[in-house]
Amino acid sequence: MAAYDRIRKRRFGLRAAGRKDAIRDKVLEALDKVKLSGMEQRYPHQLSGGQQQRVAFARAVVTRPRLVLFDEPLSALDAVLRDEMRLEMMYLVREMGLTALYVTHDQVEAMSMSDEVIVMHGGKVLQKGTPEEIYNQPRHPFVARFIGKSNWLADGRSMFRPEQIRFEPDGQDTLAYAATVEQVSYVGDRYEVRLQSDKAAGLWLAYYPRRLSEGTEVTIYLPKHGIHRLDGD
Repeated sequence: MAAYDRIRKRRFGLRAAGRKDAIRDKVLEALDKVKLSGMEQRYPHQLSGGQQQRVAFARAVVTRPRLVLFDEPLSALDAVLRDEMRLEMMYLVREMGLTALYVTHDQVEAMSMSDEVIVMHGGKVLQKGTPEEIYNQPRHPFVARFIGKSNWLADGRSMFRPEQIRFEPDGQDTLAYAATVEQVSYVGDRYEVRLQSDKAAGLWLAYYPRRLSEGTEVTIYLPKHGIHRLDGD
C-alpha cells in the first residue's frame, strides 16, 4: 500500500471531523509536514526506515488530534536514525502544537523530549516532574538508577552523579575519598572510570579526560552539595 493510501485509510477520522471534501488536501498536507512530498505513491519497500516512521507520524496527526500517543516509536531504528528521528519528532510536535504522550524505556528520549516525565515501575508511579527534577532530585532508588547513572555511598540512601566527582580539589566544600581505579573505558569524548572505595556501595563511576592505569590509587573529591539523600521507601 502506497504512502498516500496508508494515510488515506484514516479517512473515517477526517470525515468524522467534517472534512470529507478535503481528504486529499489533508493527506498531502500531512505528507508535506513530514517532508515526504512527491513520495505519496511509493510503497514501504521503497522508503527508508526513517521515511516509514514519518508516514506513521503523518497517519497519526492527519486528523489534528488533541492528544497523540507514541508507544516506543523509535525502538526499531538504529542508533543514528533514532537520534535523527527524535529531533524531527520534537520539531513536528511543537511546530504543529500537539500534546504528546510518549512511552519509552530510553532515558535519553525521555529526558530530551519531555516537558514533564513520569517514571513508573511495576504499574506504580514513582515520581513525576521536569527532566531536571527527575535527574537532580530523585525520590526513589529505582528512579535514581534508571534515569542517568548514579553512585551510592555505603549507607545505601545517599547518591551522587558521576559528573560530581573531581580528581583535584577545587575550593568547594568537599569530601575526600581514597579510591582505586578498577576499570577504564574510552567512550569518545572522555574516559569512564570505575572506582573502588571503602565508602562506596559498589563501584563508583567517574569521568576523566585522560586514560588512567588500572590499579592506580587516587584521591577523589565530592562537593557536599552534590550528594542527594533519598528518604523513605
